[in-house]
Amino acid sequence: MILTQEEVAEHISTSRNYITRLENGKHDVEVMILKKILKAVLNKRLIIAI
Repeated sequence: MILTQEEVAEHISTSRNYITRLENGKHDVEVMILKKILKAVLNKRLIIAI
């Protein structure tokens, strides 16, 4: 499944501009955003154990 930046942004309730900045390395991804992307786009869960 290939989604546009706009579609990813809609799925995780953020802006396309934010997704663009992530893709271009202009912004570090926050853990909660990464979790949302994984769930919305790949239907996967992120589990972090310390």
